[in-house]
Amino acid sequence: MDYNAQYLLLLPSSNDSIQFYKYLFAFNQIFNYRLEIHRGTIYVALNYIGPAENDLKYQYKVIVRNSDDTGCLMATVLVRIFYEIEDYVFSSKNCLKLHHDLTERFRTEKGDLAVLLKIVRVGE
Repeated sequence: MDYNAQYLLLLPSSNDSIQFYKYLFAFNQIFNYRLEIHRGTIYVALNYIGPAENDLKYQYKVIVRNSDDTGCLMATVLVRIFYEIEDYVFSSKNCLKLHHDLTERFRTEKGDLAVLLKIVRVGE
């Protein structure tokens, strides 16, 4: 699916371990979005599926915003190449890691957390 280079995910307030995997199409390229919640910590990684020389051309922004738009948490991370070992992808230097303490104030009254993933080309 083409998500116009962005994808919105509502995360529940559960303490259970959760894993999401989704393939995204943006800029005529294919990406693999990976999200894992383990012990209250959210791990976000985006992998590029294609020639290795193109992976450094893309970044992804993860934006967490509260419902009344008075606060925002945003980070930009380089896209990783698809064939990396999953344990390596989720190591701290290769993904975005959001601790429960950082995201708790952005949750809705129902406990949901809206996370926006936006794919951008480097330099744009």
